[in-house]
Amino acid sequence: MTHEERIERLMHSASNCTHMLHAIDRKMADALVCLEEGRDEECKQLIAQLKDALPQAIAVLDLEK
Repeated sequence: MTHEERIERLMHSASNCTHMLHAIDRKMADALVCLEEGRDEECKQLIAQLKDALPQAIAVLDLEK
């Protein structure tokens, strides 16, 4: 892989990660509202989604793969 190809790959990964982190931020805000309003089941579902999403966001930037 050339230097330019590697930079392009990293830029693409960073963009994907940014989009994923924005989605995670929105889900966290939704979970907080659910918690404040006592909607425990919905809050649990959102937290479960967050638990799955964070490792995916990390994997996007994993340079070892």
